[in-house]
Amino acid sequence: MNIYLTLDYELFLGATTGTPQNCLVRPMKEMMDVLEKTDTKLSVLVDGAYLYRMWQLKDSIIGVNGDYLTVIDNIKEMDRRGHSIQYHFHPQWIYSDYEIDQGWKMDFEHYKLSDVPMDVLTTAFKKGVDIIEESIGKKVCAFRAGGYSLCEYSWYGKLFRENGILLDTSVIPGAKVKSRFQRYDYQKSPKKSLYFFKDNVCKEVDGGCDTFIEMPISVSEKMSSLVYLIKKRKLLSQYQPKVVYGDGKGVGTQLTRWQSLLEHLKKFIGTVRMTATIDGFSSLELMKVYESNKRKGADNLVVIGHPKAVTDASLRNLKQFVESMLSAGNEFHTLDEVAKKYKNQEK
Repeated sequence: MNIYLTLDYELFLGATTGTPQNCLVRPMKEMMDVLEKTDTKLSVLVDGAYLYRMWQLKDSIIGVNGDYLTVIDNIKEMDRRGHSIQYHFHPQWIYSDYEIDQGWKMDFEHYKLSDVPMDVLTTAFKKGVDIIEESIGKKVCAFRAGGYSLCEYSWYGKLFRENGILLDTSVIPGAKVKSRFQRYDYQKSPKKSLYFFKDNVCKEVDGGCDTFIEMPISVSEKMSSLVYLIKKRKLLSQYQPKVVYGDGKGVGTQLTRWQSLLEHLKKFIGTVRMTATIDGFSSLELMKVYESNKRKGADNLVVIGHPKAVTDASLRNLKQFVESMLSAGNEFHTLDEVAKKYKNQEK
């Protein structure tokens, strides 16, 4: 099986964003050091909206300028060490402001691509791409939407074509969320670990020069929510981190009262799929998701993670997973390798 370790390189998006040093730089260094021993490479999807907003403010606010230079240096270091730098985008950064005494004051009204006027989004999206490409001297070609909320925005095909995006990895198979900050429905997406699409990410088409590649984030087979809850409680004793890097706070789901009640009910009577992730406690479940996908005959396993969610315990789990996968004959690759492979075949 081909395995792809993908990271959403971003700060926290709640009332406290955290610092680049603790949410990005420190955990990335630790992760790269762990993976260097096996020459395993990451696909790091950098939040271009965050870069764009810092770029706008860096000449007028000293604190922002320092953070901007820190992040750019970190991106360059990741590239020098052989990791693949790709694209991520959380639109709320476009409307967020920085206060010297309090840090970032986040906007919560423009969380999804579909919340932003087309002209504003087009400019910000392209500038984020330009900043990354100018920093590393390479083109980006893979993308993941902030909050996975891609399918609600009707014009993502246009954004992709104008910015050289060949591959998307925003889809979580079978998942559906409708909340204040996230909105997507991937229940009818193809049950494949790689497929082609044109202007509807949930509809497979034959490959061609005007199509895009979708590599969904891998999930496990369905299991009883109650069984999962019991297993999770047992596993908690195995997950005892001593070092937590991220120093911010997430935005949460912001569900309505009835949505919240429904989610609590599902924990006991519904079903659940585990996502392939190296984040925190959930990194303990990664092997189970791999085994589930292996049973289904999947060719690819796309794993998601966030530097801000790294702990010393999750790093140990990542190390064990990588070593186990390599010893079993699996291979680790990056998203740009896939994009280049299929696009070269079209020529």
